[in-house]
Amino acid sequence: MPRLNRRTGRSFVNFSKFSLTFFPRNGLMSKTMTLFQGKYRIESARCTGYNYDAKGYYFFTICTKNRIPYFGSVCNREMKLSAWGRMAWDCWKQIPDHYQGIELGSFVVMPDHIHGIIRLDGIHPEVKNPATPNLANVIGSFKSAVTKTIRESGQPAFQWLLRYHDHIIRDDAERRRIERYIRDNPRWYRDHHL
Repeated sequence: MPRLNRRTGRSFVNFSKFSLTFFPRNGLMSKTMTLFQGKYRIESARCTGYNYDAKGYYFFTICTKNRIPYFGSVCNREMKLSAWGRMAWDCWKQIPDHYQGIELGSFVVMPDHIHGIIRLDGIHPEVKNPATPNLANVIGSFKSAVTKTIRESGQPAFQWLLRYHDHIIRDDAERRRIERYIRDNPRWYRDHHL
């Protein structure tokens, strides 16, 4: 177990075990990094043991690399989409054309990130050779489609962050709260990002 340096708030590292543990100064959360193919990487933020193929609602956030505002701007608390923002919106609307058992929920394109809710129907045993969508497949395909479309339109530098944030929505009250958050996101965006 690494020891905490009281002066710096950082942990000592035992390289013989090939893992790093960082303890923030407030001590509330630690991140473990493991050695993989000669490089350290942060462990997955996914809910361990949860089946992301399972029927249910999922909330996610995807950010552009370096938070570059490719998708437009917020003016008077309303989102004004750029051409690339409209491309991201169009790719979102096309998701059900590529996957069976997907229902799109609330969605917003912000200048440098997107928020959305997806409902998965779960496994369809009656379908032969089912391409059962899981959250990672759907988001990966969406990111790929948006990237390809934007790069072909004249922005070869466009990139997403490699990871995304997801949250398993447990009940209708939580879903309504997240839908309100998505809907209201442009209203408070300017105050937090100036």
